[in-house]
Amino acid sequence: MLINERDNSVTFPSGFDPISLQMPIIPKDANHASEFYWRLVQMVNEFHRELEEEYEVGGQLVNFGNETTFSFTGLGYFNPSLIRFFGTKPDGSPVELVQHVTQISVLLVRQKRIHPEEPKRPIGFASWDEYDTEVAERKR
Repeated sequence: MLINERDNSVTFPSGFDPISLQMPIIPKDANHASEFYWRLVQMVNEFHRELEEEYEVGGQLVNFGNETTFSFTGLGYFNPSLIRFFGTKPDGSPVELVQHVTQISVLLVRQKRIHPEEPKRPIGFASWDEYDTEVAERKR
C-alpha cells in the first residue's frame, strides 16, 4: 500500500491482499474519508468479532435496487471523500465499490464463512492482537 503524503491518497499494488493491509496512521480530520474509513473498520470488526466461529461479517449494499451481498476482505479510502469496499460475492467473484462518504449505506449481516478452515481474522489486519493494538493507539 502506498500513501501519497501530499493528499493522503492510498494506492494498492497489483495482486495486493487487502486482508493483510496495515492501517496507516494519518492525522485526524473528522471530515476526511480516512476518518470515516477508520470508523467503518471498527464497526465491521466489532460485528465480525461477536459472531460465532463458523460465521463472518458480510455486507449488503442497500442502495442498488437489487440485493448485493459480499464477504468483506478489506476497506480503503481516498481523501477527502471516497471510501472503497473490497469483497467477494458468494460465487467467489471479486467486488469493489467506490462510494462518496455521504452515500454510504451498508447493512452488516452474518453469513457462513467462505474459508472456515482458516483462522478468523479481523478485516484489514493480520490478527486480532494487531487490530486491538491499533484501536488502543488511536484512543491515545
